[in-house]
Amino acid sequence: MFRFIIFYCFVTSPLIVLASKLVTNDIEEKLAESNSQEDFEEVRIRPEDTPCTCGVFLSSQFKKGSKSQPKGEPVLTQEIDTPFMNNAVGNKQCTHRCLEVIIKHLPKSNEIICATVEKDLVYREKAFLFVKNRSEKWHPTNFSAGREFCCKDHESLKCSDM
Repeated sequence: MFRFIIFYCFVTSPLIVLASKLVTNDIEEKLAESNSQEDFEEVRIRPEDTPCTCGVFLSSQFKKGSKSQPKGEPVLTQEIDTPFMNNAVGNKQCTHRCLEVIIKHLPKSNEIICATVEKDLVYREKAFLFVKNRSEKWHPTNFSAGREFCCKDHESLKCSDM
């Protein structure tokens, strides 16, 4: 269709017809180049892209409402196979995928968190979900387990017993 329009517009002069063919050929070459293997590689997931990663941090590891990164390593980490889009929608998809994975472990979250935490004493701390998606930065989700955790020597305790 594009060739026909160019050819039709410039059919009045042989020189202009020749020029239109050159322009058409140039456009075809650009289109062929744009479909080259290199462009397909750009669409593929590159090794440097961080896949969707879920991280659970305790409330003592970050300041709520701050844009600064949480301190230390997450208490729990789960990597999802592939990254989602590099935008707000992709981060939301990553968050939902993390919630699907984490929700299964909520009944035993006390034992899991106390067993994996690096501190010997945890007193009335909440666990919050952060995500990474195509970046090395943690993004807060404001999702929490909804309860406080208390641990001593990596054992789960009732907070009232401490």
